[in-house]
Amino acid sequence: VVGIRSNFDLKKLKSFIRQSKGKKIILSIQASGKKIKDFVEAEINPDFDDENEIVIRKTDFKSERTLAIRSNKAAFGINRDLIGFLKDKSSKIKMEINPKT
Repeated sequence: VVGIRSNFDLKKLKSFIRQSKGKKIILSIQASGKKIKDFVEAEINPDFDDENEIVIRKTDFKSERTLAIRSNKAAFGINRDLIGFLKDKSSKIKMEINPKT
């Protein structure tokens, strides 16, 4: 687990998924107010449909809460400075999802 209590617009995310179907994505994770950042590459799951959770998996397992599979990193592979930042419960991160070009 990297983050909790996320807020995202499911309709916008599903629209992005439809446009990106079958493509790889890059997830950019940045600590709010800091220059700490990391990137994760994964394959989009066209069946994602969860209002509350986003799961990125290294495996091929898909469920409605799985946004992407075959990730190049698990939570333990994320930048250690970013993980350290997240140990403070008041810390926030921003995650951007873009198609891999």
